[in-house]
Amino acid sequence: MQQEEDQLFRLFRVFAPVVDQSGISYMITDAAGELVYVNQAFEEMTGYRAEEVIGRSPSFLQSGEHDAAFYHDLWQTILSGKVYRGILKNRHRDGSLLICEKIIAPITNERDEIEWFISTDRDLTESIRLEEELRSSRERLAMVIDRAPLGIAVASEDGVIQEANAAFSRLVDLPPDELPGTHLSRFTHPEDIEEEMVLVRALSRGEIPSYSLEKRYIKQGDEPLWVRVHVARLPDVPGQRPLLIGMAEDISVRKKAEEAILHQAFHDPLTGLPNRSLLLDRLYSAISRARRTQELVAVLFLDLDRFKSINDTLGHTIGDRLLKHTADRLLTSLREYDTVSRTGGDEFVLLLPGLSDGEQIMHTVERIIELMAEPFEIEGHELHIPTSIGVAVFPQDGADAETLIKNADVALYRAKEMGRNCFVFYNPDQNVYSHERLLLENEMRRALRENQFQLFFQPQIDLATGSLAGFESLARWNHPQKGMISPGLFIPIAEETGMILPLGATVLRDAFATVARWREQGKEAFKLSVNISGRQFYQKNFLSDVMDLRDRYRIPPHSIELEITESIAMQMTPSTMDVLLQLRKEGFLISLDDFGTGYSSLKYLQEFPLDCLKIDRSFIEHIDTDRRQRGLLASIVGMAKSLELTVVAEGVETEGQLSVLTDLGCDRIQGYYYSPPVPEHQALEFFSRTT
Repeated sequence: MQQEEDQLFRLFRVFAPVVDQSGISYMITDAAGELVYVNQAFEEMTGYRAEEVIGRSPSFLQSGEHDAAFYHDLWQTILSGKVYRGILKNRHRDGSLLICEKIIAPITNERDEIEWFISTDRDLTESIRLEEELRSSRERLAMVIDRAPLGIAVASEDGVIQEANAAFSRLVDLPPDELPGTHLSRFTHPEDIEEEMVLVRALSRGEIPSYSLEKRYIKQGDEPLWVRVHVARLPDVPGQRPLLIGMAEDISVRKKAEEAILHQAFHDPLTGLPNRSLLLDRLYSAISRARRTQELVAVLFLDLDRFKSINDTLGHTIGDRLLKHTADRLLTSLREYDTVSRTGGDEFVLLLPGLSDGEQIMHTVERIIELMAEPFEIEGHELHIPTSIGVAVFPQDGADAETLIKNADVALYRAKEMGRNCFVFYNPDQNVYSHERLLLENEMRRALRENQFQLFFQPQIDLATGSLAGFESLARWNHPQKGMISPGLFIPIAEETGMILPLGATVLRDAFATVARWREQGKEAFKLSVNISGRQFYQKNFLSDVMDLRDRYRIPPHSIELEITESIAMQMTPSTMDVLLQLRKEGFLISLDDFGTGYSSLKYLQEFPLDCLKIDRSFIEHIDTDRRQRGLLASIVGMAKSLELTVVAEGVETEGQLSVLTDLGCDRIQGYYYSPPVPEHQALEFFSRTT
C-alpha cells in the first residue's frame, strides 16, 4: 500500500513540470477527503501555498455560491466510483470568485475500494468574464440598434430583408415579424426600385464600397415617405451568404421644406400662381416648341384697372382677396396647359402656347374681358373691376420671351389710354408711344419738384340769375419747352405712378391760397371747387391736411367745394364716411363729380352727405337733339332736386344745350359756352365782367 502511494506521488512529481505549464490545477485527497498533494498551478490559481493546505479538507475553497444539495450530489457521484464533471465556483484566498471547470476522479485499489480522489481545475474565471462582457455588449448593441432613431436593416444581395430594427419597421409600416424574408420592392416606391437595384448589384460586385440614395417608402393609406438610405456590404463570413447593411433616415420634413422653398421661388405667395421666373421658363419652352411645330404663342399682359383704388379705400385685406378671386377666375377661363402668372401688384401675365390662329387668341381675350366684367362679391362689397389687356404673339411680335412680355406690356398701356376695360394687340408703332410716355413720366417728376403745375379756373354760372356762382380749379402743366401739356396725358400717368398724391396736395394748397388771395381783394361771394382723387381722399391724414389749410389761410369752409368721384362713393367705408361727415360738419361743401360715368346708384346719393351733383358731359352732349338723352337727364335732375342737391351740368358748349338745361331746372352750368379753363388773371377779369 505504501509502495503504491509512493509510486503515485513519484509519478505526479515526474509530470508536475509539464502539468504546471498547462495551467491546470491538480490536487489529491485521501479517502477521508484530506489534501495530500497540490501542484504549483493550484497555488497560483487559489493563492494558497501547499504547506498551508496539506492535511486540510478542500472545503476551505468553498465560496458559498452552491448549496448543500449541490455538494451532496457531487459526493454521491464520486463515492459511487463515477467521475464528476462540472463548473465549480470557489473562493480565492483574496476573496474573489474563482470559477473552475472541475473534474474529480476516484482512484480504487485491487479490492475496488476508493483510496484517493484526483481533482483537476481549469480556471474559467477570465474567459467567463469575457464571455459575459461580450454577451452584455451584444445585448447593449442590440438594444441601441433597436432603439436607434435611424432604421437599420440587414439584407441579402438580392434585396431580401434578413433582420431589421424597430425604427425600420415603423418607416416601412410593416410589423417586425413580417420583415424577414420581405423583398425591398414591397415597400419601395415603384419609380425608385430600378435605380436602387442597379446600385445593389454594383455593390455586390465590389464596384462600389457603398451608396447613398434618396428614395420613397410606401406607407399604407399615406403619402410616400421620403428617406435617405446609406448601404454598405458587410464583411464576408466563410460559409455564409454575403449580406448588406443599410441605414434609413426619415427626410420627409426636409423634403417638404425643400418643396416649399422651391414653390416659393417659382410661385406668387399670395395667389399660388407661377411668378415671373416660372413664367419665363415655360415661355422659353413654349417658344422652342413653337419653332418646331410652326404654332403661335400668345402672351397676355392683364391689369386690373381700379385695383389701386380698391386697395386704398377698402384696405389690403380686401385687395388681397380680390387678387385671389381674380386668379381663380382667370384659371377657369383658360386651358389646362395654359399658364396664369402674377408678376406683381395687380398685374397678371397669361401664356397661351400651341395656338393655330389668331381667332383662338381673340376668343380667349374676349372671354376674359367678359368674365372679369362680372362683379366680385367680397365681404359684403360688390366690386366692379374692369380689365385692360395687352397682347403680343410669337413670332410676329417678338422672337424671345423678354421681347414678347415687353411688347405685351406696351400694348397694355395703349389699352389703358384707349379708355380701359378693353384689349389691344401689339403694334410696333406703340413702342414710340411707350418711349414718349416714359419720358413724360420722368419730366413730370421734375415738374413737381420745380412747381411747373399751376391752377386754371373754369367759371360756373347760376342759370337763375346769370351771375358767377364760382369756379372749378383745374391742374395745368406748363412745360418750359413743350408748353401746355394736356391733362389727358399727365393725369393717367399721375394716377398709375402715385404722383397723383403730391399733385393733389399741390392743387388743394393752391386752391386755398387762391380763395384767401381773392377774398383779400373783396371777392367773397363765390365757391371754388377742387377735385379730390380717390388715393388722395383715402390717405389717413387727408382730413387733418384740409383742416390745417383752413387754419393756415383763414378762409370760411363754405367757400371750398370738395369734388369726389363715384368710385370714391362706391367704395366708402365707415371710417371714410366719418371723414365726409366731419368735413360737412366743419362747413365744407361736398360735390359728387362726373355723375353717370360709373355705377350710378341712388344708394350713395341718399346716404352720403352731399351738397351738389355734377352731371358728366356725356349726358349733355346731345340733349338738344336726342329725346331719350333729354328724358334721362330730366330724371337725373328731378332725382337730385328731390334730394335737395344743387345740380351742375358740365361740358355745356351750345346755346341749344343751355336752353334745355334751363328748361329742366338745372342750377349751374360750366363749359366752353361761357369759358374754357383760364389762368388766374383771366379768371379775375371774367369774375369782374359777370358780377
